Amino acid sequence: MSNKAGDFRALLDHLGTEPEQAGGKYEQLRRKIIRFFAWEQCTGAEDLADECLDRVARKIEDGVEILNITGYVAGVARLVMKEYQVRRRREQVVLEEFSHRRAIVESGEDVERAVADLNACLERFTADQRSLILRYYEGDHARRIENRRRLAEELALLPNALRNRAMRLRSLLETCMAGRATRRDEFGRRPTMVEDRER
Repeated sequence: MSNKAGDFRALLDHLGTEPEQAGGKYEQLRRKIIRFFAWEQCTGAEDLADECLDRVARKIEDGVEILNITGYVAGVARLVMKEYQVRRRREQVVLEEFSHRRAIVESGEDVERAVADLNACLERFTADQRSLILRYYEGDHARRIENRRRLAEELALLPNALRNRAMRLRSLLETCMAGRATRRDEFGRRPTMVEDRER
């Protein structure tokens, strides 16, 4: 199991023998990655940069030999960006699916705010539940049928059982997002995580 503090120390050791030198190089590298994600119009560029550096640190701690740290980090950043883009496409599909029934995105509502609400509500799910609901709605109509068939096989579920599970999760998401929208209308701001848990 990875130790985050140990991973971080391994990355700093790789960047320089002197703590001050290593810290400076780390901050410089982090700023470059943040600019990369911001240039690619990724929301949460700082969080994505931290994820990227965490992955590199784990590789170093695991004994992977890295000769060109800047090039290696750039490669990991591109991978993280691709994963981010896939995740955002899935989120967008779910938002569009829900908006057909006006359950989430009312006319004129900011899409970024809706995505933030969606993510906050998805955080209340387990990793398996999040994966299921996002994959269930992924793709256009033709691809969606095949995606759902594969998903049912992976989970060893009959198609109807998969559909029922997805509908339950969808109902929970709609309730959560409607609640956040109501609270935002009441208080003129996004609900806090504490307020979410109290609901």
